[in-house]
Amino acid sequence: FLRAQTRIMVISNSIGSTFIFILIFAVGCSSKSKPESQMATASVSESSAPEQRSIPSFEKITLKGETLTDSSLKGKVTLVNFWATWCGPCVIETPDLVALYEEWSDRNFEIVGVSMDEEGLEIVAEFAERFNISYPLIHDPGELADEFGGVYALPTTYVVDAEGTIQHRFIGVFPVAEMREELESMMKAHAGNDHDLSPHAR
Repeated sequence: FLRAQTRIMVISNSIGSTFIFILIFAVGCSSKSKPESQMATASVSESSAPEQRSIPSFEKITLKGETLTDSSLKGKVTLVNFWATWCGPCVIETPDLVALYEEWSDRNFEIVGVSMDEEGLEIVAEFAERFNISYPLIHDPGELADEFGGVYALPTTYVVDAEGTIQHRFIGVFPVAEMREELESMMKAHAGNDHDLSPHAR
């Protein structure tokens, strides 16, 4: 089977304006893939501001065997990152997410990696070890993605404030450098609440 992947071509015209053309091309994937689950990958971030609403209720078992729920994220600014091990742009962004998580380990900040690999969390373990991922990793066959508002390309990252409200959706590599200031502001805005300085549960 084939899985669609996004290639970005940037072409500049004679007066210096830049046009970005996104071409979808097919690349080989696991023989376990199903046609109905084919998904594009996006190399360049595209931000959108979905209608502000609370994150859906969920209860998932993490790669470490711990229970993660929507309520456990309350009080923390959270990146909910939908990704897959076969996704090239996901591989590119992972080191930056790992570094950010470690840097803000003592703050009211969380990252939840939501694997959409069809094989489940079994295939994720090796990837997590390779990149030293310490933030929670869960698996989703698609239901949670739909409840968040839809995931049509990987990676897709939802930015959730400390009250559990979705503020942004990024399709493509999450722009850590560009979003640092806003994430900082979101954490500071929640300063003074009981959960503000709660460190990550390792």
